Amino acid sequence: MIRLKAPLAEAARRVSPSAGVPEAGSAESCRLTAGASSLDELSVHVLLMGIDFEVIEPPELTEVLREARDRLTRALDGP
Repeated sequence: MIRLKAPLAEAARRVSPSAGVPEAGSAESCRLTAGASSLDELSVHVLLMGIDFEVIEPPELTEVLREARDRLTRALDGP
C-alpha cells in the first residue's frame, strides 16, 4: 500500500486503472492499493504518476526505490 500525497480526486485522474486503485484517506492524501509482476514494475508505476508518495508496505519496495534513486543519480551525474 502506498500513501499518495494528493486528494483522492486528483489521484483518480492520474492513476491508471492498470496501476492501482486509489481509496479515500484524508483531505490531503489517499491510499493506493496496487499490484505488479515485480517490485521494480510497481516502483515505475508509482513514479510515473507524478504524485509525491510514502511507502506503507511492502517494506521491500523502499529498498527497490533507493536502488532506482541511486541508479538515476549515477546516470545524471555522469562518469
